[in-house]
Amino acid sequence: MVTIRYYKSATAKEFETHWVNNVGVFLKEKDFPLEQLLDLRFFKGDVLGEEIDTINGYFLDITEGEIEIFHGNTMPGVPLVYVPYIVAALSFVAAIVLAPDIPNLGNQKQRSSTNKLGASNNEANVNGRTDDIFGTVTKHTPPLWQVPYRIGVDNQETEVLLMAIGRGKYDIDTSNIYDGFTPYEKIPKAQVSIYEPGKYPDGGTTTPDQSIGATIEEPIGIYRESNDLNASELLPPNDLTLGEGAIWSINETGTSAVLTLDNAASLEVDLTEYFIVTQDLKLIDTFVKDITVTATTTLYRFFVDFTGTNDVSKVFNHITAIDISGEYEITARTATTVTIDTVAGLGIGNAGVLLTDVHNVTSATTSLDFNTIDSDILSYTWYETFVNPIYSDPITQGVTTTYNPDVGQIFDNTIGPITIYGGSDKILINLTSASGFYKKVGTNNVIVSVDLEFVVEDLDSVATTTTPVTYTSNRGNITKSVYQTVEIPIPYTNATVYGRRLTNRDLSDGVSNVDKVEWTLLYSFTELGAVDFGDVTLMHCVIPSNSQSRLIKQRKTNLDVTRKITQYLGGDTFGPAESYATDDFSQILIHTALDPKIGRLSLDQINQDGFISLATEIQTYFSDAEMIRFGYDFDTVEMSYEDMFTMICNAVNCIPYAQNGVYDAFFEKAQTTSAMQITCRNKIVDTETREDIFFKEYDGVELSFRNELTGVSETVYNPSDRTANNPDRQELLGCVTEVQATKRAARIRNKQIYNTVSVEFDTDEFGRMIIPGQRIDSPDGTRFVHHTGNTDGYYVYSGEVVEVNGLVVELSEPVEFRFVEDHYIYFTNTEGENSEMILCTAGANDFEVILATTPAEAIYEGYARDKTKFTFCSEQLRESIALIPQTIEFKLDDGKETNTISSINYSAMYYDGDLI
Repeated sequence: MVTIRYYKSATAKEFETHWVNNVGVFLKEKDFPLEQLLDLRFFKGDVLGEEIDTINGYFLDITEGEIEIFHGNTMPGVPLVYVPYIVAALSFVAAIVLAPDIPNLGNQKQRSSTNKLGASNNEANVNGRTDDIFGTVTKHTPPLWQVPYRIGVDNQETEVLLMAIGRGKYDIDTSNIYDGFTPYEKIPKAQVSIYEPGKYPDGGTTTPDQSIGATIEEPIGIYRESNDLNASELLPPNDLTLGEGAIWSINETGTSAVLTLDNAASLEVDLTEYFIVTQDLKLIDTFVKDITVTATTTLYRFFVDFTGTNDVSKVFNHITAIDISGEYEITARTATTVTIDTVAGLGIGNAGVLLTDVHNVTSATTSLDFNTIDSDILSYTWYETFVNPIYSDPITQGVTTTYNPDVGQIFDNTIGPITIYGGSDKILINLTSASGFYKKVGTNNVIVSVDLEFVVEDLDSVATTTTPVTYTSNRGNITKSVYQTVEIPIPYTNATVYGRRLTNRDLSDGVSNVDKVEWTLLYSFTELGAVDFGDVTLMHCVIPSNSQSRLIKQRKTNLDVTRKITQYLGGDTFGPAESYATDDFSQILIHTALDPKIGRLSLDQINQDGFISLATEIQTYFSDAEMIRFGYDFDTVEMSYEDMFTMICNAVNCIPYAQNGVYDAFFEKAQTTSAMQITCRNKIVDTETREDIFFKEYDGVELSFRNELTGVSETVYNPSDRTANNPDRQELLGCVTEVQATKRAARIRNKQIYNTVSVEFDTDEFGRMIIPGQRIDSPDGTRFVHHTGNTDGYYVYSGEVVEVNGLVVELSEPVEFRFVEDHYIYFTNTEGENSEMILCTAGANDFEVILATTPAEAIYEGYARDKTKFTFCSEQLRESIALIPQTIEFKLDDGKETNTISSINYSAMYYDGDLI
C-alpha cells in the first residue's frame, strides 16, 4: 500500500490523501485530462525530496512509502517539464478512443445564440467563455459585451450595440452582416465598425479594420439601464384642470372666495365630482381686474376713452390686473361653485371674470382687445401705459401676453427621484413622443416647444444640479415622432435624478393637442479608460429605427464568418500567423491542438502531417470537397479539449485516438482487408464474449445539423419517408451541409441493419496497437476449434509461427484444409500489422502449411521478441472474423496491463450510402 498526498496547488497547504495499491491505480482513478496528466510531478516523501524518474513508467508500480504529487505549473521556481512517457504507461498510450460516442453537447449549457439554432436576440456574455469559432459559421449571433442602449439621433430611435465576434481574427464580408435577415448595408444610416484584436472602439479616434458607414463615435463603457423607471409621461402643470373652455368668475368676501363655473351647464360638469372639501385647489395663470387703484399706479394700468379720440384727459378709470395664481384649501363646493380659503384675503372684492390678457407697453398706439366676457371691459376701448396716464405723449400699446387661467386639482407632475448607479460619469435620458409632438389649431398643424427640467441631487449633501431642456416638434415633419436624448454629467458619487415639465398644455378652444412627452429610458454610464480586450475581434453597431429596420420581426444582429488560423504547410512549417481563412477540418485540428488556450500541445504530440493526409483521403474517397468542411462556435466552458478534438473528427467521419502520446485520427470507410489480427496468443483466456444482435433498438435515424444556408437546425431522416417508429435521434455538431448529414445518416442506419454481432475481449499490451475503426481479424474465441477427429467445430485457426523452412511454415496450432475452398494465411509484421494475405496448401502434417508466395516481410521465429502471429482459414470464412474496434479501455491491475477491446462485426454494407 502506497500513501499518496495530492496537491492541486504546490503553494497551498491543502491536499488529498489516498491509500492505493500503486501509483498507477491512483492515476487511473483520478482520470486526469491529458494536459494535467503531462504536468504532474512526483516526489518521494515531500517536495524537497528526490523527484521520481517517470521516463520508463516503472514508477507506476510503486507500492510502498509516501509520494507527493503536484502540478508542475503551480510550483514556483521549478521548471515545467512534460513527461510524455507517462502517456506510454497509461490509457493515452493504448489506442484509446478519446470519446467512443460523440459527447451530447447539445444538452450542455450552450451560451451563445449561434448554437441555439435560431434564438431571436443577441444575448449578453456575462463571465462566459469568449466564442471560439473554427471553420465557417453562417448567421453567427455574437454575444453582447456592453448593455445595448438607445439614443435619439435626428429624432430616430437608434440602438447601439457592442459585440464580441469571437477570439482571433475572421474573414468577414460586410455585405453578409444582417439585422435579422436584412443586410445592414440596406438599412439607411446603419453603421458597423469592426476592430481586430489589439484595437477597440474609442469614440471614433481609432480607424476600424472594416466598416459600414462612418466610424461610430459613441463611447464604449459600462452602460446600465435603470430598472426603477417605467416609461411615464412628463405631465404639464395644468393637466388636471377643466381647461380654457371653462369660464370662471370670482367673488371674495373677507378670507373666503367663491369660484363660479359660469358655463357648467353647457360643459355638463358637476364640480362635486371633481373637487373634494379639505383638499387643495390650484389657480393657474389667474388674473383679475382691480378698479380701486389710483391714477398713479405704475403697473398694469388700463384706461378707457369715452370719446374715441385717444384724449388722455378723458380717462374714465384705471384697472390693475392682479395675479391670484396659487394653491388654496377647498372649504365647500356645489355643482357649480367652489369655495376656497384665501387666508389673509386677496383684496379683490367682486373681481368678476378672470382675465386672459395682460399687456406690456412697447409699441404703437392702438386699441386693445380683451378675451373676456366681463361687460365692464368689453364696453370700452382699452389702452395701457407705464405710469400716470395724464400726459400729452401718444398712448403706446403693449404687447399682449396671453394666459390660460385655469382651475384644477393639486398634483405632483415630477417623475422621480430615481437612483443613479454610484460612481457614474453621466446619465442618458431618453424623451419620446411616438405619435408626434404638435398641436392642431383649426386645420393647421402647429409646432410646439415646451420647457423641461431635470435635477440631479447629491445624496451626500444638499447640492443639486439643474439641467433645463427645450423639447420641440420634429422640424423635419412636425407630425412625425420625436426621440431626443439628453446627456447630463454627474458630478456626485451618489445621486438621484428627477424631472418635470414646466410648460402648460394649450387648453384653448379649438386646439387639439398631440404633445405627450414620455421619459422612456434612463441609462447610467461609466467610462472604462484604456482597455485591453485581448485576442478578440469586436463589432460596434448602430441601428436606427426607420421604415426598413422596423420591417424586421426578429431583431438579431448576425453575420457570416470564417476563422483565420495559422496554416500548416507541411514539414513542421507554417504560414503567417492567423491569416488563413479555412473550414478544412485538418487545418483546424492542427491549430486547435497547438493553441495555447485550447489544446496546449506541441508538434510532437499530434500527427499533423497525418491530419493533412486524412483530408486528402476523405476528399478522394467521397469525390467531394464538402466532406472535409467543419464549422462550429465553441462557446461553453464545459467542453474539454478532448471533447473538441472528438467533435471535429466526428463531423468528418473520423475516429479520434491517442497512441504513444500522440493525438491522431482514423478515417472510417469501407476496408477490403484487415489491418491486423488478434490471435489466441494475445487474448486473455476466458475474457471473450459475443452477443448476437437479433432485436434492433432503433429502426431509423433523425440526424440534425446546423445548415449554413439558413443558420438554423435542420433534420435528415432515414428512411426519408419518416416511417421509423423509434429513430435514433442524434445531432452532428460541426456539420454545415446537408450532403455531410445525409451520408452520415445513411451510415448510422446501415449499422442499425447490418450490425449483427457485438464482441468484447481482453488483450495483453498488444491491445495498444489497435486503432478504433480500423478493421481487424479476430477468430471467435468462444467456440472450440475443429481439429482432426472432431465432427463439429470452428475452422478458423490462430497462433504463432514456430519455424520457417523455405515456403514451409510450421505453426503453433494444427490447422485443417477442408472441402475444395482456397485457404489463406495472414502473418503479422514487426509493427503488429497484417501483411498481405497469402494462398497456402497443406504441408506434411497438420502443423505445416506451404505458401504459394514468399511474404513481403520476413517471418520472425526467434526468441528476442514476439514471434510472428498468424490466422488461417478458408476464403469464405475470412469475412466472418473481421471486426471493427469501437473502444479500447486500458486497465492496470497490480502492474499487469490489460486492454478491453469492444467491437462490432465488419460489413461493407455499412458504407453503401457513401458514394451515392
